[in-house]
Amino acid sequence: MANEKCIRDPVHNYIYLTDVEFKLIRHPLFQRLRFITQNGSAYYTYPSNKKCRFLHSLGSMKLGGDIFLNATENLSDGDVKEYLIQAYKMLDSIANNNLTIPIFDIIKEFASMNDKTFDKYGLSLHIDKSSIENEIKKEVFQMKFARAVLFQSVRLACILHDIGHFPFSHAVERAFSQYFDYLTGDQKKENQIYVKYHSKAEYVEKQIHERIGLGILQKIIPSSEKDFHKLCRHVARIILIGHSEYRNIVHPLYTIISSELDADRLDYSLRDPRSSGLELGAFDIERLLNNFTIYRENDKFEILPKVNALSSIESFYHQRFLIYKYLIYHHSKARMDEIVKEITFLLLEIYNSKEVKYDSVRRVLTDYNFDFLWEKCDEEEYYYCNENWYFTILQAIYIIIQGVSNPDDRTEKLKTLIETFIFRKTENIYSFFKRYDAYFDFMQKMYIKIKEAEDIEFGDFEKKMRGVIKDSINNNDLKELNDRLYKQDRVICLIAKTEPKVIKFLENQAFPFTSELHVAQQEKNGQKKKVPVTVFSPYLQSMAHASEKEQFFNVFIIKEGIKTDGQRRLLEKIRKEFMRFFVSKYKLCFGIE
Repeated sequence: MANEKCIRDPVHNYIYLTDVEFKLIRHPLFQRLRFITQNGSAYYTYPSNKKCRFLHSLGSMKLGGDIFLNATENLSDGDVKEYLIQAYKMLDSIANNNLTIPIFDIIKEFASMNDKTFDKYGLSLHIDKSSIENEIKKEVFQMKFARAVLFQSVRLACILHDIGHFPFSHAVERAFSQYFDYLTGDQKKENQIYVKYHSKAEYVEKQIHERIGLGILQKIIPSSEKDFHKLCRHVARIILIGHSEYRNIVHPLYTIISSELDADRLDYSLRDPRSSGLELGAFDIERLLNNFTIYRENDKFEILPKVNALSSIESFYHQRFLIYKYLIYHHSKARMDEIVKEITFLLLEIYNSKEVKYDSVRRVLTDYNFDFLWEKCDEEEYYYCNENWYFTILQAIYIIIQGVSNPDDRTEKLKTLIETFIFRKTENIYSFFKRYDAYFDFMQKMYIKIKEAEDIEFGDFEKKMRGVIKDSINNNDLKELNDRLYKQDRVICLIAKTEPKVIKFLENQAFPFTSELHVAQQEKNGQKKKVPVTVFSPYLQSMAHASEKEQFFNVFIIKEGIKTDGQRRLLEKIRKEFMRFFVSKYKLCFGIE
């Protein structure tokens, strides 16, 4: 294969590209991902972790295609056969009703495409055009064509799944979500940022970056493309949306891009530790990929891993748990993410403010097209909204607000946060919980306060208090306390949720640790049975206990010189304020005097 049709990757070796994928990655909107880091501000903590979403998206695409091909490899398997036959009927319907192109014409075009990557994966039809009319009536031919279309569609959905990510990804995304939460119903109707993101009902349940990806799909594969690619684009779109009249066929494909064991999670669990220099073990990706299958129950199809891959599944969950604990939720990384979120939130407020005192900052935001984040999020100009652009905006604003003689609270906060971030002034940041022992001590001290009023074991208290703290964070109940602490002591308090990533469990099940993830087990009669993976894995069951005991939030205090000896009394005062707040909330929730 020509060199330009494959990319060398440190994780997957060579990633081969079809013709449409090769065109897609050359598009400016995909090239933008070279300047969007995969783990946001992680390189402040792990300097080698500068990898971008460009390679991660390609890796997810590769794994997504492999999952589908392995699941549908055995055409003599009754479940696989029925799934692909129904998939062909779906494609025929889409071609005729949505694209108004006869399926025969699309098959004829595909047969003559000569795409070397389809050859490599054994998906080319290798048939004369004159024979298509007879072959198209055969089920095996229909299955092979459906398999080729769905392979390409799944890969397109995977590669575009995260293309809309903001600079610093989830940190900026959470700033937008927080900004929307603070708007009243009437304000939402008038606010153009909110209107832009919620203008299409089919996107409402999607995260912001996923909605953007759906819009970009139309731009990146234009209507001038081949009919085969138009069909793949249409299927990729309904996969990304996650629901349609063809749910029976599409939902199994959606689980390849979004589920407990999807291509995205598999790729970053391999890629993130390696790029950070972390030795967290590994999992056997080849064994896992080779053990996916189609499972059918009545008229419902699923793509499931086989129980044969249990060792790889356990290793994957173990590695992902450690990645979040020691990389994503590392206190140094988490606090930088929270700073980016708070900076972005303040910039959104300033941009939409009419107050004259913010004119100079607002002018910078206007000059650097800050509104491209929402006005151009599905257009080619969105290319400029990368992390280099974000840094340039912060630097320009910092130069201006340095010269403000009597800054108001918002401007002063912005100045402190920007200089802490761009210069990595860690001397300005104090983490309540650098390690688990500090978190445990915090919970123990609150337990002593509650024990005076309620006869309760520590384990039961801890479970109830976790719920109180989670609700307080989710409902923004801490805003009043944070505002008061800033007024009194000029400290900025940021709170990060750091809930451990473990296997998901279903609620209200007869079996107490029923996992959302199921595996396919081959019975003696050759039939497949679907079983929760935790039935076969006491280790994965034990993760429920780990998730209830692990640290799940952190508090960061930001103030110039906060780590000096003279600030110890202030830090202890703030710690007691948070304890007092959570203890009071606990007593209120559970009716304790």
